[in-house]
Amino acid sequence: MHRGGDLSLDEHIKLMKWAISCFERVLSYYGEQLDEPIKRAITVAGGWCRGTYTTGDAISASRSVHALAKGISDPVMQAVARSVGHGVATAHMAEHSMGAALYAQRALKFAGRPYEDEQIWQVERLDRLPEDLADLVRVTLTAKAKGLGL
Repeated sequence: MHRGGDLSLDEHIKLMKWAISCFERVLSYYGEQLDEPIKRAITVAGGWCRGTYTTGDAISASRSVHALAKGISDPVMQAVARSVGHGVATAHMAEHSMGAALYAQRALKFAGRPYEDEQIWQVERLDRLPEDLADLVRVTLTAKAKGLGL
């Protein structure tokens, strides 16, 4: 079993790809130019799936994005940054994938967009994961959403 817990490496990669797809959908809400830590985290997340970056690289990239996010006053931009930060951190801990999804929803909510549509899209995309893993994410995602006011 892979470091992600009771996940195989293939399952962990699929979960990372789901997290990436979640944060990619809100990147345009960050503004015209992505800051360097966000660009690096996006590169590392994809590279981790291909085996070209390590989990340590992902942790470092995540920390850099979260440090950046602390200094962002715009709630939409901050939520986008946190979505990316959690997305890349999925390499370290599978549960971070839900942060990528939830902060993407939060970015849309702060932007005055219908984040409920994003919830539906994210849950539909879970069908690409093994059924037991998708079910676990669905249940946990719902519980965690309440904590973020979604």
